[in-house]
Amino acid sequence: YKDEKAVKDMELVMEVTNAIRNIRGEMNVAPRKKAEIILKVKNPRQREILQENAGYVTSLGSGSKLTVSSEVARPRLAGTGVVGEIEIYLPLKDIIDPEKERTRLTKEIAGVEKILERTKKKLENKEFLTKAPPEIIEKQKVKRKELEILRKKLEDSLKGIEGSIQKD
Repeated sequence: YKDEKAVKDMELVMEVTNAIRNIRGEMNVAPRKKAEIILKVKNPRQREILQENAGYVTSLGSGSKLTVSSEVARPRLAGTGVVGEIEIYLPLKDIIDPEKERTRLTKEIAGVEKILERTKKKLENKEFLTKAPPEIIEKQKVKRKELEILRKKLEDSLKGIEGSIQKD
């Protein structure tokens, strides 16, 4: 016997929890540091599911408090994520030092850009393209794409940090 409704409900809880963990990872928030979790959920059924499973979301997302509402505003200096139509906010004002985070992100972007530049040069090198096996060339193309995605995420995080610093 399999309860399809329960499976779907838990999939939503797991997706939201994974998104919260991803935000924490991107913002370099240690798992032991508890953060408030705010979920903006328009769909009444999804809101009910997340409220019923608040303990799981709070515990697995290393949260100090969980707010599930259809009417919440994005806090300043918050990590953000989206699962379907659900908006996730983690206020980080008292958890991270914005200046240190800006410095860390700037260094990380510079490191990613160095590796990306080397990868691009390799892929522009005619000798490499003629002598390297196709799977190695493909691997470099995948690496370039992954680095570009990572750089974009880091830049977005940096913009969020800088925006919150300027507002304070």
